[in-house]
Amino acid sequence: VGGGSCLDMAKCAGLLISHGGKLQDYYGEFKVPGPTLPLIAVPTTAGTGSEVTPVAVISDPERTLKVGISSPHLIATVALCDPDLTASCPPSLTAIAGADALTHAIEAFTAAGRGADADLAQRHVFVGKSALTDHFALLAIRLLGRSLEAAYRD
Repeated sequence: VGGGSCLDMAKCAGLLISHGGKLQDYYGEFKVPGPTLPLIAVPTTAGTGSEVTPVAVISDPERTLKVGISSPHLIATVALCDPDLTASCPPSLTAIAGADALTHAIEAFTAAGRGADADLAQRHVFVGKSALTDHFALLAIRLLGRSLEAAYRD
């Protein structure tokens, strides 16, 4: 239960309980050796989409940067998404989460195109954009553009 950072922490906890080691052992793509504990993700902000992604982003204090662990095994078993859970967020958190969502939508639209290689998904967690992802990215940008200020105010 919580925002993207809390959900990513839950993914990491399930990973370490299931497979041991240190988080650094799993930085990058496809380094999670198998399924992790089932996760029920309940987002209380609307920014990262962590409840439905195969990625956990964490801060690495030794490197002083954020790093990702990417694996299909990190996708939550269930995502319980109730927009009413975001209503109690203070306006500043709503603005930050909205800006995060907008950044993700822009990132999705400006990503490199998906290659024609049939094995691409076996080598990379994220495989590039397509006409379908462009449609949803532009829709998200449009919806956020017209709604973010109103969400911040109320």
